[in-house]
Amino acid sequence: MGRALSVSIITVFSIALSLGMTITMFKLSGQNIDLYTLFVASVVPLIAASTTSSVVVNLLFEIHQIKEEMQNLVTYDVMTGLLTRRVFLTSCKSAHQIAYRKRTPFSFVSIDIDNFKQINDLYGHAGGDAVLQSFGEVVKQCTRASDLVGRIGGEEFALALPDTDTAGAVRLGNIIRLAVKRAPVDYLGQTIRYTLSIGVAQVDSENSNDLEQLIRQSDEALYVAKNSGKDRVSVYEPSY
Repeated sequence: MGRALSVSIITVFSIALSLGMTITMFKLSGQNIDLYTLFVASVVPLIAASTTSSVVVNLLFEIHQIKEEMQNLVTYDVMTGLLTRRVFLTSCKSAHQIAYRKRTPFSFVSIDIDNFKQINDLYGHAGGDAVLQSFGEVVKQCTRASDLVGRIGGEEFALALPDTDTAGAVRLGNIIRLAVKRAPVDYLGQTIRYTLSIGVAQVDSENSNDLEQLIRQSDEALYVAKNSGKDRVSVYEPSY
């Protein structure tokens, strides 16, 4: 409901209430009501209610807007537009439990921007921020609405993929990895190119670990990707 409509409804209600009370009072006193009295009973709330309700409605809308902005700050990372760490992990727990009950595949993907410190050193923190913002847009374009994507901290990100097996998670990881290589960041006339290291772990009949273990496994796979030359996707294997 818009502000103008809200003010109109309150004003009409005030006029109707004023007229109703005026007519009732005259009837109870046995007096005949005249047109002038009805006119006053209509005009006064028209002026007073429209002015007062406009102030109140505007204030309420502003409060509602502030609440929404605060909620967005809690839910979404300002830099990337992805889920914050807390909201992401909370949502992951629910998605993981659903996958466990349904016995459907559930994959977890850890992502790290390679050599991010060097990017900050070369282009400054503003250049690093531009890379983070660009990555946020790329990963949102590559993922499904059902996928959970969060910024875990700094240049570290994670994906929780319901109904996705290891092969599907690896495929998505490579899609994202290649997408960022095709979308270098234009920053102050300079081109910033960057790569990703990605680790994948999956819950299945042989690896029915809890969420915390699954996250650790994807992190282990990520370290393997880092130590194997970066710019690649590695899958968790128990032999690690």
